Amino acid sequence: MNGSQNFVETLKQEILEKDVCKSLRDSGAKLVFDDYKPDARIMVIGEAPGATEDREGKPFVGMSGKILREVLKNVGLEDKDFYITNTVKYRPPKNRDPKISEKQEFLPFLYREIKEMNPTLIILCGRHAMGHFVEGEISKNHGKIFKAEVLGKEYQFLVSYHPSATIYRKEVKKDFIKDLQIVKEILKKIN
Repeated sequence: MNGSQNFVETLKQEILEKDVCKSLRDSGAKLVFDDYKPDARIMVIGEAPGATEDREGKPFVGMSGKILREVLKNVGLEDKDFYITNTVKYRPPKNRDPKISEKQEFLPFLYREIKEMNPTLIILCGRHAMGHFVEGEISKNHGKIFKAEVLGKEYQFLVSYHPSATIYRKEVKKDFIKDLQIVKEILKKIN
């Protein structure tokens, strides 16, 4: 991996200086980023921070995060092996979906995260994350690998449901677990 430990702090500072998504920031939301993980081969992209994430300033640390981390652990990954981010870095008010304009404001920063982390595989959790890179419906795309170019380099994307969808829908949880089993196979091929 290229870059430095200051990468995440540099992005945070730039977002604050450029007043990116001022309306979300002004709603009292905290900027949410994962710690820099130079050895991470997997990148996970969700949609937006929830209440726990907003409080702690870290992505996927609430109930959805526990589900995600448990499934990733079961496929043989440790926390250092994956970097987590969101399409939007602030929590939208009342946990609403991020607006298209909000996702667009953060897109250049998401692209820079991808370039910096240079992951072997990017897991897209949910339709908001999927929509940046893959066309179609999540119900038809989940569990499949797609390729897309980001800043001049081609990456592999695995589409799956957002872990929050697994909380109330057992059939989605089964699909989510099955989708992420592919990660183990991909990593075996690389090693």
